[in-house]
Amino acid sequence: GIGRAIAQAFAREGADLTIVATHAETLAAAAAELTGLGARVEPLVADVGDMAGLQGLVDRSVAAFGKLDILVNNAGIYIGKSFLEYTEADVDDTLAVNVKAPMFLMQAALRHMAQRQYGRIINIASTAGKWASRNQAVYNISKHAVVGLTRCAALEFAQQGITINALCPGMIQTDMAAGLEKMHAQATGVTP
Repeated sequence: GIGRAIAQAFAREGADLTIVATHAETLAAAAAELTGLGARVEPLVADVGDMAGLQGLVDRSVAAFGKLDILVNNAGIYIGKSFLEYTEADVDDTLAVNVKAPMFLMQAALRHMAQRQYGRIINIASTAGKWASRNQAVYNISKHAVVGLTRCAALEFAQQGITINALCPGMIQTDMAAGLEKMHAQATGVTP
């Protein structure tokens, strides 16, 4: 998906990388590929929806490479349903991964970056953070929140040599997006 493509681009530029995924097999394959591109890679299996481990992920990255220059928050989940069908669990799960994880990873990274007066944070939001769409209310609110927290943190840390930006890609053919085009077309009455 998007995260793997970002990691590949950084690897080609000679960056050391800490990569995080929930599945060990996926992580091992990505780490091998990135190592093949010449990167030093610290692969960490974790669920970013579990807030307790987020500071440790950043600390392990700093321990592995001595510093943290760039944080890319890319993890995301999508639950598409009619507005009236969303459950509290749908909202909690989406906000945990799409909003709380980026916020608390940013806090963890900013503690290190502020000491050095340097850092870059890139949050992958979505065009869903800019406008509304049918059958994705929870995803939309999560991406609006990412745009908002990015703006707030950027203002707060700009004077410390730290830039914080959000990228808002449209729909990209990834595993997460599989089936979204058809679902969106059905919801809006458009032929896919």
